Amino acid sequence: MRFLLLSALMMLGSCQKAQTNLPIPSTKDSVSTYHRFQFQGTKPDSIAFLQHSSIMDETVKLFLAFIEKSTEKPTIHVQTYSSFAQKAYAIKNQTCASVDEKEKISVVWSDDEAIFNCLDGSASVESLLPKMLGKPQILALERGFAMHFVKNWRFKGHQHWGAKIHQSGFSPTLQSLLTPAATERRSYQQSTLIQQALVANLVDFLIQKWGKETFIAKYPSLSMADILPLASDFDTYLSNLPTQSVSPIPAPHQIQKGFNFAHEGYNITDGYMGSSAVKSIAKMDSLGVNALAIVPYSFMRDPKTPNPFSIPQGAGGENDESVIFSAIKARQKGMNVLLKPQIWIHDSWPGAVEFDSEEKSNQFFKDYTQWIAHYALMAEMYDIEILCVATEFGKMTKNHEDKWIEMFQKIRKLYRGKLTVAAHWQGDFEHKPFWDELDFVGINLYKSLSEKADATDDELYQGALKLTELVKNQAKTFGKPVLLTETGFTATSVSWKNPFEYADGKDLNIGHQTRAYQAFLKAMIEEKAVAGIYFWKFPSYLSYGGLTDNDFTPNNKPAEKLVQEWYKKWN
Repeated sequence: MRFLLLSALMMLGSCQKAQTNLPIPSTKDSVSTYHRFQFQGTKPDSIAFLQHSSIMDETVKLFLAFIEKSTEKPTIHVQTYSSFAQKAYAIKNQTCASVDEKEKISVVWSDDEAIFNCLDGSASVESLLPKMLGKPQILALERGFAMHFVKNWRFKGHQHWGAKIHQSGFSPTLQSLLTPAATERRSYQQSTLIQQALVANLVDFLIQKWGKETFIAKYPSLSMADILPLASDFDTYLSNLPTQSVSPIPAPHQIQKGFNFAHEGYNITDGYMGSSAVKSIAKMDSLGVNALAIVPYSFMRDPKTPNPFSIPQGAGGENDESVIFSAIKARQKGMNVLLKPQIWIHDSWPGAVEFDSEEKSNQFFKDYTQWIAHYALMAEMYDIEILCVATEFGKMTKNHEDKWIEMFQKIRKLYRGKLTVAAHWQGDFEHKPFWDELDFVGINLYKSLSEKADATDDELYQGALKLTELVKNQAKTFGKPVLLTETGFTATSVSWKNPFEYADGKDLNIGHQTRAYQAFLKAMIEEKAVAGIYFWKFPSYLSYGGLTDNDFTPNNKPAEKLVQEWYKKWN
């Protein structure tokens, strides 16, 4: 519902723009009590400007009253940008509101800001804190204190999200929560979602426990020795926080006609946040696509050594803001979203992950669970319909099924949507208790249609029909609808044989890709057990692909027309 509401608000905003001739305030206008704005590029709409500057002022006003300095009138300088790309190019930061080392604020002021709801004044308070109360020893407290004065962070408020995180068992220890990322192993180290929600609640708790005056006096010099003894009391505090009532996440389409949406560019404008992504999503919509898998990556150094999983933060990468942006743009086109975080391993793949000790295996699950919790919370916050919890971790499942089941059950307490796993087609996960915990059987299906280099069209179709038997057997065995979470063919010679192989170094053959797509689509769309297909892949910028490209994407190739033809008749 939130996606529909946002769309409605944006439409309303457009109507308001057409009906008003209010002037845009200049940087010299006294439209804001505390803020002075410098506009880069297009100035914001007057109504939106007045609304947001008023909210930002009110947050600052609450802060000044809290520290009993209501009579002061600090001047907060704000650099505003008209798009996320413009801000990213200027300061290498793609969030909609940020504070730099010099306490200068930079914000994005556009219709798309409503997606994030973050022009709430917390950045303004964060910029004032060092000047008025000093820099804290525990730096994480600065952001948490700023958020104390914001009531609707990520639409529900930090109390709601703190309660959800804690009740689902994903709260880190206080030591981990407050330790600088560089000094401790953890995957949520860069998670502005989990960390910010919990540190904001910690500040609430300390104010409640000590009183306002004592907290203010202690704030700059607070140390771990002051806070860690309160861990049990803070745990009780989180346990007693109420959550808001929420509507169900909309159900995904009964037939999901999809693509894996690949973040192909890292030059800010050509990734998930760029204007090119909006054009790619619009083109997929024209092809009859109604479902999109969004794929943020993390990394392992090698498949035999566990390591904490980072969350992309850089401008132009698969950062949180860009993932959310593309998810909502897809929803505005009527597509359901499959959030599909994956692990990339150089010269290897997740199916090779295996450890020589139980200690290493346990560390892997600890790291992985912390990492996937970040995306589960994101999916919950933004009503994303399906979360793929893992992709092709075959060896780590066979001897650790209980660990995965425990993880699924915890995620269910945090996230209301549907769950799946993208299993390798050779049978990663074969036990019913595993799939009983999930809503879809997900298969990455790159199995050969034929071993023959000169296979006829009918032979390719017969090979595809054999794959439908695999799908039917999985659906029957586990009692779940089947999603083909990945499948596809490169534009290379004999691409129907071992279609999982990369195109690097292979001859270009557009015709073989087209024939493989035709046989596969015809067979799978006739099979009732198939609940959805997510082809690998469609790019985030439309110049990727074409008749000289031998990679997987069908973009600007004849296979694209086949997808359109079959998707539009698939009901």
